[in-house]
Amino acid sequence: MKSDSNPSSNQSPEQKLQQAKTWDDSRNYSKAIEGYLSITRDDFEDAQLLEQIWRRAVQLAVTYEKDKAMKTVKIVCRMLCEIRLFDSAGELLEQMNLFEDAVVTYCEGGNYDSAAECARLIKNPELHNKLMDYVDRKRKETIVTSRDPWAALKQGDIETACEIFR
Repeated sequence: MKSDSNPSSNQSPEQKLQQAKTWDDSRNYSKAIEGYLSITRDDFEDAQLLEQIWRRAVQLAVTYEKDKAMKTVKIVCRMLCEIRLFDSAGELLEQMNLFEDAVVTYCEGGNYDSAAECARLIKNPELHNKLMDYVDRKRKETIVTSRDPWAALKQGDIETACEIFR
């Protein structure tokens, strides 16, 4: 008889969440983290609820399972991006000092101000300049793609605005 490698696969989303909370309450943090991470966007449509569940996994990992913290953050950030919560993912990456990943994530979500602010935190001048150039390039790509000359002018990019007007 073949055993199911993922016992939570036979549970309803509510049961999966309740099981994770039970492990959390009983201080079985490793299992609780796994339980929270097993909950996906297929289980719940509410993006805020998913974010809350996944952030709990991060909180537990950072507090009690430090060896799992970085991996948990990366998994959660990937899932947050899948549900288009780029700013939340970027903030988590920043909190873990993963500034380069945070900059890319903010840009993915179109939040170039946060991306630039994050890039400014980087002490390494070469990486700082590389990321600032990346942010500027992504911002310009978005402006050109959207064909919005006013956005270009707002950024002080007269050349791009003129290109769009042509």
